[in-house]
Amino acid sequence: MNLNLFKLTLRSFFVLLVISLSFIGSDCDKTIISGGTTGDITGQWRLIYNAGTLNDICAGERVNFQSNGVANLTCPGNGQSIQRNYTVSGSTLTYTETNIQYRIVTLNNTDLELEGINNERYLYYNRVTTNDKTSGNSQSTMNNNSSEK
Repeated sequence: MNLNLFKLTLRSFFVLLVISLSFIGSDCDKTIISGGTTGDITGQWRLIYNAGTLNDICAGERVNFQSNGVANLTCPGNGQSIQRNYTVSGSTLTYTETNIQYRIVTLNNTDLELEGINNERYLYYNRVTTNDKTSGNSQSTMNNNSSEK
């Protein structure tokens, strides 16, 4: 009888172990999706590439994500800037006024890739550095920014 109790306990232990493994690794996707950094997109970024059905974003748009939750979006050429409040939760960037959301695919020191969640956009930004000599060279005839539909 002790042997049967031991076998039952051992089986139960292995079943619980297998179930617990799915919970232990549940946070791994955040590290992989966001390049090891979740939520720290502060700094200046320049739009390099955009795709999708809503291609109404300024070519070369500059975004300055400030640590206070405000993003300044500027179209090159006309220099007009708009401000949008934003939040980052896990791997989701949300512009709060318009509720436009992006999944942060890649986030590291040089690249920021965003994939639209409630829109069909894909945006790819490069970080703007202090010695960036290409600032203001892009021209655009559109005045829309990535936080707008």
